[in-house]
Amino acid sequence: MHATFCFTLQKLLSYTDCRVRILRRVRAFRLNDAKRHSIRFIIGNRTVHILGVTHPISRNPAACLISDGQLVAFAEEERFTRLKHAPHAHPTRAIAYCLEKAGLEPDDIDITAIGFDKPNAQHARAADARSYIDGTLAEADRFDFFTSLALIYGDTHLDTYGERRYYDHHLCHATSAAIPSGMDRTNVITLDGWGGHASGSLGWYDRDSPIRVFAEIDTYKSWGMFYELVTEYLGFRCHSGEGKTMGLASYGSVNRDLLPDFCEPPFGLPDIRRYEAFLRERIARRRQNDAIEDWHRDLAATLQSYYESSIVDIARFLCDKTHCGNFALAGGVALNCSGNGRLAQQGFVDTLFIQPASHDGGTALGAAILAHRDVTGHWPEFTFHHAYWGPAFTPAQVRAALDFAKAPYDRCDSVEAAAQALARDEVVGWFQGASEVGPRALGNRSILANPGVAANLHRVNAHVKRREAWRPLAPSVRAERFHDVFDAPHASPFMLVAAQVKAAWKARLPAVVHVDGSARPQAVSAHANALYHRLIDRFEQLTGLPAVLNTSFNLDDEPLVNTPEHAIATFYRSGIDTLVIGDFIVRKRAQ
Repeated sequence: MHATFCFTLQKLLSYTDCRVRILRRVRAFRLNDAKRHSIRFIIGNRTVHILGVTHPISRNPAACLISDGQLVAFAEEERFTRLKHAPHAHPTRAIAYCLEKAGLEPDDIDITAIGFDKPNAQHARAADARSYIDGTLAEADRFDFFTSLALIYGDTHLDTYGERRYYDHHLCHATSAAIPSGMDRTNVITLDGWGGHASGSLGWYDRDSPIRVFAEIDTYKSWGMFYELVTEYLGFRCHSGEGKTMGLASYGSVNRDLLPDFCEPPFGLPDIRRYEAFLRERIARRRQNDAIEDWHRDLAATLQSYYESSIVDIARFLCDKTHCGNFALAGGVALNCSGNGRLAQQGFVDTLFIQPASHDGGTALGAAILAHRDVTGHWPEFTFHHAYWGPAFTPAQVRAALDFAKAPYDRCDSVEAAAQALARDEVVGWFQGASEVGPRALGNRSILANPGVAANLHRVNAHVKRREAWRPLAPSVRAERFHDVFDAPHASPFMLVAAQVKAAWKARLPAVVHVDGSARPQAVSAHANALYHRLIDRFEQLTGLPAVLNTSFNLDDEPLVNTPEHAIATFYRSGIDTLVIGDFIVRKRAQ
């Protein structure tokens, strides 16, 4: 079976305890598809409620709600189920949160917009189980079988409200980046592993027109698949360990003998078939507990080098075509902050926006935005100044969770308590406000530490997060101090653009400076997160350091904490010293 594809029959059959039901669902699709009623046009002055959801074929299920052109809620299913990524699940709990946040009932929803193509007769034919069972399918066709089966079966289990609309996967990615960017005109790049008939797209957005797609990238030229493939050979988990591969790359050197350049012009896209054959014949897969050797580091470095060259070539092509230096990126590959940092340094780039939920979860947002335009004739007008679209909790709810856990707590000034604890070199769990959407902790569900203590890199990784000690940790800095600390043309609010740390600060912020002198900084504005901004400011007053070490509030292979209960449990299961949760403080030992 094609090694680069993560879909397996066993995974698909895990949707149900009875395999016969799958075939019944395929037949039901054929019979019932024509019976679905058409979309009604919504007219009048009443508020239009649009629910955006991912399709179960996607690997980061999420849901969002747009009402009257404004984003009300946006959350990932993993935060509620506590299963990392919650792959291929229907975002039932995320939908429930969106409705609760808006005070709506299911009948209030006008349209459910789905971030994937609608299943059709072609998928039904491709999912004919007999051709797979009797072995007549060619190896290259098995991917179509698995994905079509998942698409059809997932669709029949997709509970939706109001009318159903489907949108192209990469158009959803593009839309999720272009509209929230706040730019009136921008180039749009989407790259992921696979999304329907393509693995990426190059396009153009202006506020008065639909998004134009100039080119689509074939599945067998997929940067997402290539990164997944090398990640697996390095002994990391597919669709979860790609960030480890990127971090490991900084420790290695480019070696084209180890990994030849099979990337094709004009965009430097990888030839997946050649790379798969080469790796299978020449590279031994590292087992999970094997030591990481120099050639592993070099393999990661070479892969990263090829990708960075490619993303720059793609962006330059678009800039030459449109004569515009604005760029909006989405798709899972857009989470590659090192590549984003390389792109940001290019002289032709004026503005760079990375959608914080660039993975498949972002297609829920893109689908809802597209549905809004279909219904109203214009794009919704909201800008991502922040990513805090998830659940928030009242002081009474926080206190109730602490009481239930029998945790000893005191009331506190959260900013002063956390800043003083960090200045004493304590590791602080910081739980405030609404949770972030996307994989990065941005100051509401964060583990914080003093970046001026070099040992905190190992301490947080090994004893708090329980993960590889070499993985980099990020700094959060006030937006007005960003360019004092980092040599970067663009301040990133979502921790998705790597930047070099200025020489004057490298020795003073050792716990957040990667081996190559870079960091993955978050620029925190008072407008986006006033409380976190105040904390960083107070910490600088106490220590003279303009940044705090910020990593996600979770243990390895777990999602970010979502509720007070999650935060309290993780606090006691980890090496965190102090928990500041709302206006309460919990200590593990007497201070």
